[in-house]
Amino acid sequence: MDIVARVKGIITKPKDEWVKIKEEPSNITTLFTSYAVILAAIPAVASFIGRAFIGYSVPFVGWIRMGVGRALLYAIFSYIFSLIGVYIIGLIIYFLAPSFSSKKDNIQAMDKFKLKKGLIITKDFLSEEKINNKKVIYKPFWLWTLKNE
Repeated sequence: MDIVARVKGIITKPKDEWVKIKEEPSNITTLFTSYAVILAAIPAVASFIGRAFIGYSVPFVGWIRMGVGRALLYAIFSYIFSLIGVYIIGLIIYFLAPSFSSKKDNIQAMDKFKLKKGLIITKDFLSEEKINNKKVIYKPFWLWTLKNE
């Protein structure tokens, strides 16, 4: 899907576009790399250019420009926090799914993508269970970062 056409469709005809999105097969990795990573870079790059090369006006002080290093640091942090924000909004959408005539169903998602094993990252819960011949692993984030299988 062309990202420009997708954004245009969401802005101009959101109801139709969300129906198309709901029917498309996709996974979290594809969505994150195809959309979030690209779209989050736009304001970060604009911030870098604005702070390092154009500058900004500060009342009673005048026109100020940052050094390239500091502007780059601001842009990197802006980019990282934008991606974290996307993740948090995704969690909110997941938990609000029943309010919008949808359902949060990990097993259905595993069926759709033909997965036999699923991983759910948790805050502090560690467990495994079998549901409909599918293995669901619950693993705390800290453990997942130490040993990613």
